Amino acid sequence: MIDVKPSNLIAAVGLALLMGCAGLTETNAPPAMDVPAARFAQISVQGTRIFGASPEDLAAAGYVEQEYYVSGVANRYAFHDSMQNAAVIDKGHPYKTRMIVRRPANPAKFNGTVIVEWFNVTLGQDIDFNWAASRDYLMRNGYAYVSVSTQRVGVERLKAWSAARYGDLTVNAPDTTPPDPLNTGDVLSWDIYSQTIKALREPGSVNALPGMKVRRVIAAGESQAGRRLTTYYNAIDPLHRVVDGMVFYDPGYTDINGRSTWHLLRTDNPTKLVSVGAEVWSDGRAVVPDGPTTRRWEVAGTSHLSSWDMQYVDAITRRDTGLRKRDGSPAATIGDLIPGCKHNPLWSAVPMHKVLNAAYEHVNHWAAGGLPAPAGKALERDANGLKLRHDANGRTFGGIQLAEFAYPTAFNLGYLNPGPGFCRNGGHHRFYSPAELKAMYPDPRAYVRSVIEATNANVTAGYILGFDAAETIKAANELLSIK
Repeated sequence: MIDVKPSNLIAAVGLALLMGCAGLTETNAPPAMDVPAARFAQISVQGTRIFGASPEDLAAAGYVEQEYYVSGVANRYAFHDSMQNAAVIDKGHPYKTRMIVRRPANPAKFNGTVIVEWFNVTLGQDIDFNWAASRDYLMRNGYAYVSVSTQRVGVERLKAWSAARYGDLTVNAPDTTPPDPLNTGDVLSWDIYSQTIKALREPGSVNALPGMKVRRVIAAGESQAGRRLTTYYNAIDPLHRVVDGMVFYDPGYTDINGRSTWHLLRTDNPTKLVSVGAEVWSDGRAVVPDGPTTRRWEVAGTSHLSSWDMQYVDAITRRDTGLRKRDGSPAATIGDLIPGCKHNPLWSAVPMHKVLNAAYEHVNHWAAGGLPAPAGKALERDANGLKLRHDANGRTFGGIQLAEFAYPTAFNLGYLNPGPGFCRNGGHHRFYSPAELKAMYPDPRAYVRSVIEATNANVTAGYILGFDAAETIKAANELLSIK
C-alpha cells in the first residue's frame, strides 16, 4: 500500500471542502407568476409498486421514496421563435400524471433545495438519469429530489405496465395547428412541469415535502429531457419563473429552422444554468459560449452515459421489464438495445457524475447569491471549429480532464465506438490487467502523485468537489498497491 500524506489530501481537496461546508445565503424565491399549483395525491395501490423505484436501500441513507399523482389544468403554447417567450394558445386542458419524491426522512436534514428532474423518455419509458448519476452526492448533502412524468410516451408505458396503478393517467391534448416542432406532441408538458414545481414551493392540502421549506428549485434533465429543458429555459422559464437554476446532463439538440437550440441560450434569463456535456454531443458542433448566467462544461473521455450510471439503471430495467426492442420483445438493459458495436462492454468508466455533482453544488450556491459557476471548459476542435480532435486511440484533447482520464486504469472511448445506431453514443471501457498497469505505471508513487496533482487542479478550478477528489485519490492509492 502506498501511503498518501494527509497534507497531500488536504491540498487536493481543501478548496472544495471549504466550499461544501460553507452556508448558503438565502434569497427570495422567484416572484410568483400566474402559474396555478398542481394538486398532489399520494399513490397507494395494493399489490403494485412504483415504476422506476430505486433499487437501492434509500432508508439506509436516511431517505424516503414516495409516489404521487399530479393533476391540474394546463395551457397550450406556441413557439414562434425558440429564443423568445412562448405564447399561450388556449387554456383548460386537464391532465393527470405522477411524480417520484425522494427526500430526507428527517426534515431537519433537508438543505432547502429540491431538484426536479424531467424524466427522459427516449427509450419508451421514464428514466431519471440525473438521479442515477448523482444520487450519492444528493443524499449525502440533504437535497430533496422529484422526478416528473411530463410526456406521453412515458405515461403510456406506465399505463401498460400497471393499469391498476396508472390506468387513469393522461397528458393528452390536441397538438397545435400547424404542429409546432418544439412541442413534438407533448403540448401540456410545459405547464405540467411548472405547476408541479409551484405545488412543491407552495403546498396545498397534500404536501409532498412535509416539514420542509423549499428555498431553491433546480431543474434537471439528461439528453432528450435536457433538450426539452433548453426550450423551457428559453421560452417558458421567463414566463413562469418557478425555478432558480438548471443542470443539464449531456443534453441533445434540436434543429429548429436551421438553428440548434442547445447551442443557443438566452442571455437575458437570470436563471443560473450549467450544462455538462459528454463527447458525443460535442463532436461536430461549435463550442457553446458562456453567457452571463450560463456555463457549458465538456468532459474528456465520457460517453453519453457512464458505467456508474448504468449500474443503477440496469438494476431498474431488469426488475421493471419496461424496455422494448424494435420488434416489441422485452429487453433487460439499455445495452441489449444496442447490438453490433465493435467494442463491448459499452459506456466509458470516466466518472461523469463527479463533474455533475460539482455542477449542482455551483448552481445551488450561485442561485443563492453566491459566486458564479466556473467558466466553460471546451474540448478541442479541428480547424473548422466543429469536429473533436483525438489521437489514434480515440483519446480527445482539452475539456475537463479528470484524473481517471488523464491517468487511466481503463481504456475508455467516449464516442468512437464503431457500429450501428447508438454505438457511437455508447462508448466503451475495458479495465487494464495488473500486468498492463505495472507496465504503464512502473513507479506507483509517481502515479499517485500525478493523480493528486490532476485532482488538485480540478478541485481548484471548481470542476469536482472534495469528497469526490478524496475518493479518486484513495482509489489510485489502493489500486497500484499491486506487487
